[in-house]
Amino acid sequence: FSMARQRNGRIVVGGAFLTFNGENQPYIARVLPNGLKDPEFNAAPALDGRVFAVAIQPDGKLLVGGEFTNANGAPVSRLIRLNTNGAPDASFAVGAGPNDSIRAIHVLPDGKILVGGSFTDYASSGRSGVVRLNADGSLDATFVGTGAEGAVLAIARQPDGNILLGGDFTAYNNTERGRVVRILPNGSIDPGMNFGLGANSFVADIVIQADEKVVLGGGFTEFDARSAAYLVRVLGGNNAGSG
Repeated sequence: FSMARQRNGRIVVGGAFLTFNGENQPYIARVLPNGLKDPEFNAAPALDGRVFAVAIQPDGKLLVGGEFTNANGAPVSRLIRLNTNGAPDASFAVGAGPNDSIRAIHVLPDGKILVGGSFTDYASSGRSGVVRLNADGSLDATFVGTGAEGAVLAIARQPDGNILLGGDFTAYNNTERGRVVRILPNGSIDPGMNFGLGANSFVADIVIQADEKVVLGGGFTEFDARSAAYLVRVLGGNNAGSG
């Protein structure tokens, strides 16, 4: 379900697999550039559920999210940070965490972490679909709003610091939005981006091009009431959003 490439060319993969190249390796693995399993990732924990999201911090540590609730026999709340050898990082603690799966992770330049998923509550905060965490895993209460009314499956940050969210939600912060929204760094809706009716089904991935145009992929067949079979590109600057 997810892949992330490290600076040294090694690739972290997460998914529903139980073995990799015939070896026991449940749900997460790291491979060398030639595709062989990385023997230096030998401390990777035994997880009990699928991995949907992997992100790499600038220091090389790995953020892993999914539906798992156990790692190496110890309870975890669907999100874990690993050291470079794969061992769980004890300094990262999310507490009660989300009440459902994590589907997207994005590390911000200041070290804070955006987390999206299918959860309807995160650590009794009343926030749904997306939260921002501090670098130690604690909930960042300065990220405002109630969140998305539905799953957040994709997160992308634009050069100006604004953030695009895609998923299967129909409202954000109690305002109608068609499965895609742009928010300001503090979590509030950005009024400068108009996606119109948005997508008629889920948005699974978002890519921001060098020219700031935005490519969306997912299960939709229409975008802003126009035909768009699973893939669409929209304008990405201020007061944009049309397909």
